Amino acid sequence: MKRRNVVSFTVLVGVVVAAAATYTILSQIAMTVNIEGAAGTVDYDGINVPAYSFSPTRIEVKRGTTVNWINGDAITAHTVSGSNGLFASQLIQPHGKFSFTFSEIGTYSYQCSIHPWMRGEVVVVE
Repeated sequence: MKRRNVVSFTVLVGVVVAAAATYTILSQIAMTVNIEGAAGTVDYDGINVPAYSFSPTRIEVKRGTTVNWINGDAITAHTVSGSNGLFASQLIQPHGKFSFTFSEIGTYSYQCSIHPWMRGEVVVVE
């Protein structure tokens, strides 16, 4: 009976460790930024960046470009909020997106309101 309890406990610990490892791996995928403009579409792959970050953290686009923030995180929702209040998303669920068209030249900082250390910047040029 005692041996069966030890085996059951060991199996339970293994399942918990495996579940934690799976969560850690899945949450390593960051928000990605997809830039749509006259020159076509460029996708930035967020797989090899630290968890809970925007990738890339800084982009430069031409005025009139629509930027799509795509949540590549398989588990966690995020937001995109401009520091100047110009744009703000609702919760972006896993694999969801938020779009904003930048019509004025300037530098626009943004962050995730849920995870404030997630920061990025869009630089809009002529």
